[in-house]
Amino acid sequence: MKDDKNKMIKKLLINWANSRLPGRSSAFRKYCRRNNEIPHTIVTRHGFTMALKPRDSVENQLIVYREFEPNLSALIKSLAHEARFFIDVGCKVGYFSCLFAKYAPSGNRVLSIDANPAMVDRCRTNLGLNKFNGEVLNYAIAEAVGEMTLSWPENAPSHASLGEPKGKNLKKIKVPTIPFPHLLDRLSWTHESILKVDIEGFEIALFRTLTPEKASQFKHIFFEYSEETYTNCGFTPRELWSLPLWDNYEIYGIFSANANRDLLPISIPKNSTIPIGVEIIWAKRRSTSS
Repeated sequence: MKDDKNKMIKKLLINWANSRLPGRSSAFRKYCRRNNEIPHTIVTRHGFTMALKPRDSVENQLIVYREFEPNLSALIKSLAHEARFFIDVGCKVGYFSCLFAKYAPSGNRVLSIDANPAMVDRCRTNLGLNKFNGEVLNYAIAEAVGEMTLSWPENAPSHASLGEPKGKNLKKIKVPTIPFPHLLDRLSWTHESILKVDIEGFEIALFRTLTPEKASQFKHIFFEYSEETYTNCGFTPRELWSLPLWDNYEIYGIFSANANRDLLPISIPKNSTIPIGVEIIWAKRRSTSS
């Protein structure tokens, strides 16, 4: 009986995901509660396999909808053929690392980085399930080599932050930190690279250490935009947009899946208020002819 109810709820969720009918959130929560901590092996909408557990919000969405952040997924999928290297900072369970590896030409490289050792293990597992080549490193990206405290709500390990995340029963561990340029100096890579950053408010710390010269290695930069998490980590949006590296990029916003409008990238001026519903920023390197 429980299996029948689960199948029914899941069918409704998939229909809602495709049609945007009301009621999806309630059914989504019910399905995840029923299956809390039960291991799932799924095949995503993009054809690769992932080992997941319902609990964390990222894994819940992947289990039910077979996709995470569909607008960003579509962009990375479409750009994979032109990039030689993909760096996934804040890789979580490895969804975007696997997505790039699935669609990139043979021989292209993936580097996945996460501060949470549990997420590093999950990412390695998921890359391995698909026989994708990729290196996974356990570092927190900060502005100096050292050690900091990583915190996350017990039921949300993919949302670990060097700031102070909201939630009860926070887990805390000490993690090694390293400036992003230190990692880049170890790598042999090209100017046709993609950088994706989702480190729960510490994105600005990464970009403050990234000189325009080093940033020029990246043709595309995607990063999470959240004024709340920036504040929790002691940063402000003004600090972000004042950085000189953006002078070489066109800036676009990617709307969240629950925004009440078309889910397409939009051009946004760097000095204006970010439109409500934008959760991801896409920085596209300007062509040399412009």
